[in-house]
Amino acid sequence: MVGYTTSAQETVKNTTHNLNLYERLNGNYRGDIVEFGLSGSLRYGSSKNTFSTQSNKETFDYQFGANTNITFPWSVYLSSDLNYNIKTGYSSGYDKNEVIWNAQLSKNFLKNNSATIRLKIYDILQQQSNISRTISANSTQDTQFNTLNSYFMVHFVYRLNTFGRGKGGNRRGMENGPRPERGGNRPERGGDRPRGGGPMMM
Repeated sequence: MVGYTTSAQETVKNTTHNLNLYERLNGNYRGDIVEFGLSGSLRYGSSKNTFSTQSNKETFDYQFGANTNITFPWSVYLSSDLNYNIKTGYSSGYDKNEVIWNAQLSKNFLKNNSATIRLKIYDILQQQSNISRTISANSTQDTQFNTLNSYFMVHFVYRLNTFGRGKGGNRRGMENGPRPERGGNRPERGGDRPRGGGPMMM
């Protein structure tokens, strides 16, 4: 990334080099009644420029998570996920640690469990923050977006079996209905959440 900066009535060429690395590790256990998983991830970002070494920045984003799915009698399912996020290297006030907890409760009913009603609750602890970093040749900008914090959604799903039953009888998935979605993960950024807020220039 190349830009030009005027200093002491002289135009100086400034070159910015960016490096981004990401690594994630998952482990899962699956049983007939309980499913459980652990995860960890690291995101590293580096920005170095030739004009001012004081503007060189390094950021680290750590995430440690756990999720579980529990199957109860009467086709009732409980799912939950918990993530602890750590941010370092951002502008003052942007290095925020947060705990994001989501949960979901669902039940299958009607013949062959063809219908599902599902309640999802997002960000139960109301700690979610959306922070992004934009790097150009001459500046680094950290932005925090306003978000809709804790909220819930109710879903109703009805599945149509257009193929009928096979001679071998129903599969387990048709008899007991589908397993619920894992955890209660939040929508990706840019989805349903309204966003606003202002940037911070460095």
